[in-house]
Amino acid sequence: MLLLGYMLLIIGALAAAFTTSLDPATLPWGYYAVAMVVGAVGLVMVKRHQHLVAHDPEQLEENLGQLNDALGRIVMEAEQLVDRRHELPVHEYRFEIDRLFRADLNQFAEARYSIRHSCGVQVFADVMSPFAAGERYINRIWSASADGYLEEANTYLVRALEQFREARAKLTAALATVAVKTSY
Repeated sequence: MLLLGYMLLIIGALAAAFTTSLDPATLPWGYYAVAMVVGAVGLVMVKRHQHLVAHDPEQLEENLGQLNDALGRIVMEAEQLVDRRHELPVHEYRFEIDRLFRADLNQFAEARYSIRHSCGVQVFADVMSPFAAGERYINRIWSASADGYLEEANTYLVRALEQFREARAKLTAALATVAVKTSY
């Protein structure tokens, strides 16, 4: 269903683009309308599939586990990096950040909407606000490292750790609530 939806979306978009490239005086509006309908049907199919997958209980449980694990690793790696910050040359920070955080940050970002589907919008905001701040601080550390600003990198490393710890605490509390709700 997903593949068919994407195919219809692409075919509809390409056909609509082709028909608009023709002479404006003789533009076949009927073909354009059919192409747009085909693209819209494809879009609805893709969105419907994404909605079903996002609300699948097994998928939600798996994603919440991945979120918890990824955030746990992020906090652990940040703690270790804070402990080593006086030994690490400033220009090495960006390489360590890429090595330590990239996969877990991406994994968290891909599964983050499971928080909203399982715990609600308020919990999603409560977790994502400190997480996003921590992620911005990580980006700032990377830039400070590239520019050779050791003090700034060290300052924002500690701040990132604080934000990730806060996000972890809020996620842990939310997951405990979800576990209680689903255990009846």
